Amino acid sequence: MQTSAAIAAAAVTMDKDGEHAVALSACALSLWIGMWDWFPSHAIMNEAGLRRAPGAKPAVFAHHPHGVVAINCLAVGSRADCRAVVSDICFQMPFNRQLMQTVGGIGARRETVATEMRRGVDLAVIPGGIDEVVLADPVHERVFLKRRFGFVKLALEHGYDLVPVYHLGESQMYGMLPLQRWGPILRCRLWMTKRFSLPFGFGVGCWYCPVLPRRVPCVSAVGDPVVLPKIDSPTMADVAKYHARYVEALVATYNEHRHLLPAYAGKDLEVW
Repeated sequence: MQTSAAIAAAAVTMDKDGEHAVALSACALSLWIGMWDWFPSHAIMNEAGLRRAPGAKPAVFAHHPHGVVAINCLAVGSRADCRAVVSDICFQMPFNRQLMQTVGGIGARRETVATEMRRGVDLAVIPGGIDEVVLADPVHERVFLKRRFGFVKLALEHGYDLVPVYHLGESQMYGMLPLQRWGPILRCRLWMTKRFSLPFGFGVGCWYCPVLPRRVPCVSAVGDPVVLPKIDSPTMADVAKYHARYVEALVATYNEHRHLLPAYAGKDLEVW
């Protein structure tokens, strides 16, 4: 969930004052090794795109899809020098709160995110959030993005570029019960998720331990940055224009790399 997103990007983050350096370095090492060893293969296409070139604009790295646990975001995020934007509910849950504080995750409130952007800090987000937890399905490849404009508006206001990162294999880690993917039930689960801010449903992983993800091959593709101008007060038309460009870039990144895993070769990306 959003918890994994925080571990993902924040694991190697160091504040400018260095206060998190030791804890975050340890987290990054242990998390990356653990993820790398669990899956039979994991490749990162265009890994250099995870790091900002000297003098380049700051960026928001947008990870898709969330999946049931966002494991690929965790593994790949530990390679990037950025901070993760995490749902505020994660800071209200025992253990999760301490974990978020340890790895340097920041809350998703607009003021908190804007403060980091004014500092020019690279950020990582999972725009689909908990809605993509509900949409996770090994049969259908989906992202929840049609009505997610907030990250684009913030990027425009602060002059950030947007970098799409697509994780092939994430949706294959957990199976879904047939009833959960049935249209009316799926939409009911989405409504309940919006109403209570909690994902409804569950995934089934390994046969010998269903809470563990299936050991499937994974490929993470880092797309080309979507270059945005800096607009102090973007209109809805401005936001919609660059949101459409971002969606186009995300779909292109998916289509360019889906042939790398047989499970995705004939599967189109559904944008909800």
